[in-house]
Amino acid sequence: MFDIIYSPLKAISKAKRVRSYGKTFLVLFTASVFSGLIPMVSKSMFLLSPWKFAIGLGAGLFIVHIILAALLQLVMYVLTQRGGFYEGLTTSAYGFFILAASFLVTTFISYLKPYVGALPTTIVTTVILIVSFIMSYAVTLRTAVELFQSDLFTVIIAMIIVYTAIVIAAYIFMLKRFVGGMGSFDAVSSMAKGGIGGISSLPGMNPFG
Repeated sequence: MFDIIYSPLKAISKAKRVRSYGKTFLVLFTASVFSGLIPMVSKSMFLLSPWKFAIGLGAGLFIVHIILAALLQLVMYVLTQRGGFYEGLTTSAYGFFILAASFLVTTFISYLKPYVGALPTTIVTTVILIVSFIMSYAVTLRTAVELFQSDLFTVIIAMIIVYTAIVIAAYIFMLKRFVGGMGSFDAVSSMAKGGIGGISSLPGMNPFG
């Protein structure tokens, strides 16, 4: 599994040759567990129930990447008429695994601040995160190109479509929630005004006569 980090090309080639759903789901599950552990080992523990938050975060990211895989598979199939859910899931899981592992490592490194100083720790964690982001995006693109048997340009277009659709959907969802909340607030305000008006209309309850 960790060959995705130290030997990504071999890991991608093996995933293309073997096509193991079991390994792909294991990679995604491990990355989700790593993500859930980050708030648990973080020094800034401000959560009232860190275990619940960790489980919720891990499960949420697991589901999100399954959805991403399905969307990527759909877009790539429309564009190239090649690939399936396995290709989308492996593409999503491999890049996610690199990021999750690197964030967990940098969280552990933060414990070294009292011993080696804040500046060296910050430099090391920053370098690790920069390298991990680069590797994650590169591995994601390379995995999609190899598994979907497509070109890099088509893969980039497909990912732009997927992430644009997600951003728009999230924006619409938040906008509807906001508008719905404002509507509920207006309804409560109207009820309150009606109640005050009804009370003031009772005999002897209007201070102005």
